[in-house]
Amino acid sequence: MIITTTTQLEMACQRFATHPFMTIDTEFIREKTFFPDVCLIQIASPEEAYCIDPLVADLDLNPLFELLQNKTVVKVFHSGHQDIEILYQLSGKIPTPVFDTQIGAMVCGFGENVSYQQLVQTFLKITLDKSMRCTNWECRPLSDSQIQYALSDVTYFRDVYLQLQKKIKETHRESWIEEELKDLTNEVVYNPTPEFLLKKIKPQSGLKGQSLYVYQQLYLYREQLARLRNRPRRQLIKDDLLQELAVRLPKTPDDLKSLRNVSKGFEKSAMAVELIALIMNSLQADWKKNTIVSFKMQQLTKSQKGLVEVLKMVLHIVSVQEDVAASVITTTDELEMFVLGKDVSFKHGWRYDVFGALAQQICSGKKAICYHPTLKKIIFSDVSEQKKN
Repeated sequence: MIITTTTQLEMACQRFATHPFMTIDTEFIREKTFFPDVCLIQIASPEEAYCIDPLVADLDLNPLFELLQNKTVVKVFHSGHQDIEILYQLSGKIPTPVFDTQIGAMVCGFGENVSYQQLVQTFLKITLDKSMRCTNWECRPLSDSQIQYALSDVTYFRDVYLQLQKKIKETHRESWIEEELKDLTNEVVYNPTPEFLLKKIKPQSGLKGQSLYVYQQLYLYREQLARLRNRPRRQLIKDDLLQELAVRLPKTPDDLKSLRNVSKGFEKSAMAVELIALIMNSLQADWKKNTIVSFKMQQLTKSQKGLVEVLKMVLHIVSVQEDVAASVITTTDELEMFVLGKDVSFKHGWRYDVFGALAQQICSGKKAICYHPTLKKIIFSDVSEQKKN
């Protein structure tokens, strides 16, 4: 039940490799570090389940890493981003192929960010005991209750996966799932480039031009430092201080003493010297050429804001009609970018068929939202037909 030797792991992985899928979960601690500290890895095949103890000093995890690269075995996660991040951190590779039951459930109309517990209740009519959720997984030896709890996260998983697969095939949404999983397995998500990081951060209020460029350089500095020291970002430099530095643009370490979000004595630290040097170098750079500007930096007009609200309503109606979570189709950020004339995900693929084409027709005045009294439901009617009538 608990794997603590390399031989045990090798034999288990050989058996797992003969099955079409395996479920996988991890227990970790992350409160005081940038990267999660993995404390337990749970795996299950259709026939057996184990907890792997990665804290055993001489346990070689390479047999597991090889299994995770076996293309004949689907690796099934639930909300798997952090689990995949851990496995990528340990092995340097992303498991392949993968399936995420949370994504599958959202595509199949089970709601937004549906939990594993909810899926087990829905499909299996079993209420999971989550009393061990906040247990100390670093502590050894693990209790029987901890082990049973950990295994339950991968054993019920098997039936949930099979039932979701059945529903996906019945609704012919295999391509939808495949498209969604691309983001989950994109290596840049786990080893981000500066461009990827800067495009993901939200614009800060009051920042533009040179101050925005300085903010972005400070953000990248903090990210690099957090990874290097393995410390949470905000423990190193708080968000408010990043923005204050970009607005006030201090020129010397002593200038930091006048900033609201700087602790006493910080101006004497090595980090203070590095921050000032970074700010001075950024002020000398060509910010117009190098600043990565988010599309949302453009301000929406009142009419554009109104159109976004209309599209939110359309999105809600479509998500109900198509039985798919709205957040899988698109986000408010994308709706705003769409209104600004930018390229977005729902201009392509299945999202275009489900929502994008309708959104374009709404924006161009070709379609209108109407209530049909006979059908007793909301419909999207052709504006040209309404004019004829």
